[in-house]
Amino acid sequence: MKLSFSSLLLGITLLLGSTQAEEINKDKILAETQWKDLKIRKNAPNHLAIISQGIYDENVNDVFDSNYYYPASAGEGIDIFIFDFGFNFTKYEFSDRDKRTIKCEAIITNGVVKESPDELVCDPLPHFHGTGMAAIAAGRDYGVADKANIYAFLFTEDDENFYKSIAAGLKYVRDKLLKPHKAVFSFSFGELVPDIMVESGPIKEVQDLINEISEIGAAFFAAAGNEHHDIYDDENQLRDVPCTLDNVICVGGIANMDQDNNTIIVREKNETLDFSMKASHYRVAQGEKGSNYGRAVDIYAPYAGEYHGSYELFGTYEYLSALAYQLGMNFENLDVYNDGKSDKCIDAIYTGTSVSTPIVAGVAATIMSDQPEIEFTSKTMLEYLQKIGIKDAISGIPEGCPNLFINNGKHSIYSGNSVEEKLGDEVNNKEGEENELKDEVSNNGSEANIIEDDSNSNANKKKAKCHLKKKQN
Repeated sequence: MKLSFSSLLLGITLLLGSTQAEEINKDKILAETQWKDLKIRKNAPNHLAIISQGIYDENVNDVFDSNYYYPASAGEGIDIFIFDFGFNFTKYEFSDRDKRTIKCEAIITNGVVKESPDELVCDPLPHFHGTGMAAIAAGRDYGVADKANIYAFLFTEDDENFYKSIAAGLKYVRDKLLKPHKAVFSFSFGELVPDIMVESGPIKEVQDLINEISEIGAAFFAAAGNEHHDIYDDENQLRDVPCTLDNVICVGGIANMDQDNNTIIVREKNETLDFSMKASHYRVAQGEKGSNYGRAVDIYAPYAGEYHGSYELFGTYEYLSALAYQLGMNFENLDVYNDGKSDKCIDAIYTGTSVSTPIVAGVAATIMSDQPEIEFTSKTMLEYLQKIGIKDAISGIPEGCPNLFINNGKHSIYSGNSVEEKLGDEVNNKEGEENELKDEVSNNGSEANIIEDDSNSNANKKKAKCHLKKKQN
């Protein structure tokens, strides 16, 4: 059963210790990544496991390594500001509020900011989108950076002054919450707007604020969108905002679980969902509602999130049913466990660049917490991600455009083959590259110039030539 949503969703799995894996691999992983310390999440979901290893090929590697390896700091002390629609922090994913800040900070409508009267739930409807994005970025079990702080800013879908509201939210963060070089912004929304609108008015104000806050010390991430078109429509002089704005790292998605459309797939009775990873899945999600692409898309991440648990994380069953009805679709009975109990569970895959964006934002938070000596901005964070990411591995990228898959610094692959065979010289070479990168960024601060081409400049993005290759029959 597939539900196609215009909005974008997320994913998760259990946090389990892996003492044996840590004892076997820890020293070499730390040598490779140069992390201060290591944390391993055993049997993690696909969308986490694939960002902490090199390109998996079932023809080369015996078994897919489903562990998620990441810095033990895990985003601690870093603030992730999520601008979205609908938050509910009463769920288990956010139950460690005694150890970090997780709250609905403010509600913004028509450019007016009001502090949220309820720190745990902020939305008049049982909406799930913001909840999901927060879980992907920093949830306990499903999140990339499970120690990061989460500040939620609620926007309303009927806001007639949306960009004015974004500007108001940015000002609020700048004036009340911003800690230099410890801030990450995640925007899982966007739309095509005329080029001329970017040059003045509310969008220009948003651009100026992003430039200012990034320079103070923050990294911005935005979703490329799910229409499978170039993020710039040059013929009609349109562009996707906020993804094409300066100092915003634009995130596209790959079909990591063989899903090419923005959708939710819930396991039906007597059916099995395939959460496996294959070499052919390193492609741009290319269905009618697949990932957008083009010269302004800086990096790609998993498009699909894997989920096993209560359907309530996505909102109530009644809400999902009503939404499906509004879309004119059939919503068959979910295959739930523990029938008649309140903790009904589902197996599901949810997709969209909304999922991709908080994944990369979460990686950025783990990097910031592990490398506090580096004064990260959007520019230097993109340079760092370019350095440690996996290059030229994604099919379906327009020729001449960035072809970069997110990685947190661990490229080694452990499977059924010998661990020793997977490391060796690559670890030593990578260690040297990592040290060189850290030295350059630390010495130059916000002016670091690790990558010669200023790829996060919109002017240069517009000049770039890239064309989507025609499929071969």
